[in-house]
Parts: sequence; C-alpha cells; structure tokens
Amino acid sequence: MRGTTGRAALGVAVLAALALAATPAQADTKYGTKVTLANSFPAFHGKVKSKSDVCVAHRKVKLFSERPGRDTLLGRTRSNGRGRWEIPQDPPSGVFYAKVKKGGSASLGIKCKGATSKSVVID
Repeated sequence: MRGTTGRAALGVAVLAALALAATPAQADTKYGTKVTLANSFPAFHGKVKSKSDVCVAHRKVKLFSERPGRDTLLGRTRSNGRGRWEIPQDPPSGVFYAKVKKGGSASLGIKCKGATSKSVVID
C-alpha cells in the first residue's frame, strides 16, 4: 500500500510540474495613452488619460513650443494620481503642445504608450 501512495503522489507532482512548464509566461498588457493641453486658464495644464490607472498617475509630461527647426522645451512636470498636470508659466504667444513618453510597470506587466497632445495656439 505504501508504495502505491508514494508513486501516486510522485505522479501528481510530475503532472503539476509539466503543467507549469507548459504555461506560457504572461505577456505585457499594452494600454493607449492620451494627453491633453487645455486652451483655458491657467495657461498650461491638462490631463493624462488611459484605461489603466498605472498609465495615468505620475507620468512625466513635457511642454513644448513649436519653432522652426527644433521645438523648445518650456517645462516639465508629473501628472498627479488622477492624471492632472500643470506647468505654471505666463504664456507667450505661440503654438504649444504636451508630450508623455511611453512608460509602465514591468512588475505588473503593464506597458503604456506615449502620446502627444493637439497643438494650442496662444496669440
């Protein structure tokens, strides 16, 4: 009787190990991101939006001014826990846009795409 129980337990252990080995590693989940730049007071503010909270909170946001040739970086900040961001600055005349780079969490298997806002014209 003892030999049969031991073999059965060994068989179950082998089957469990084979099942784990056959399971593919969990692939990263990719989420789209949108960044907005508001055309209202206060001058430079907006929101980072995504279906994943990981892709919204604490994202690096950069504000650019469109120029002939290379665009000028005017400021940078991080979005808050709800995706809101602000770069307090007196707005000069020009065309502006905001950008967020791709990001995510390797430990959670989440990848967030980068995004660029629509341009805003200030006269």
